[in-house]
Amino acid sequence: MNLKKKGLFIATICFFLLVNTRYYWEGKLGFFAFPAFAILAIFYLGLAIVLVRQIYSLIRENFTDKQRLFLVGLLTIVLALIFYKPFGLIDFDRLEGDDLLIAEREGAANCRITLKLKDDFTFRERNVCFGVTEIKGDFHLQHDTV
Repeated sequence: MNLKKKGLFIATICFFLLVNTRYYWEGKLGFFAFPAFAILAIFYLGLAIVLVRQIYSLIRENFTDKQRLFLVGLLTIVLALIFYKPFGLIDFDRLEGDDLLIAEREGAANCRITLKLKDDFTFRERNVCFGVTEIKGDFHLQHDTV
C-alpha cells in the first residue's frame, strides 16, 4: 500500500473512532466543543470528496486496483455509518444504567441543560451553550428529596 493510501486509511479509521467515542471526550472540551464539531464536519465533507475522486479513479482503472477497491469500500461504509448514526453506533449513556429521572431546561439562545439521574445513584448534568460542559457525580435520596 503506498503512502497516500495508507494515510487515507489511517485518517478514515481515526475519524470513525473520534465520532464513535464522542460521548467520552466532548464534555471535556468545554468552549472548544463547537470548533471541534466544525472540524469534524469539514473532515467528513473532505472524506466525501476524496471518496468521489477514488470512485472516479477506480472506474477509470476498470476496478483492477484491489487496494483502491478496499479503500473505496471502507470510505463508503464509514461515511454511510456516520451519516446514519452521527452520534456513534453505541449509545454509551444506556450502558451506564437506566434513567430514573431526566430533566431538561432550555434557556436563552437555545442553551440546554440536561440532568439525568441513574439507577446506580449517579447523575450527569450536561450544559450545551456555546460549548459543552458535563458534571458527573453521585446523589442520594432522603425521603422525597434528592
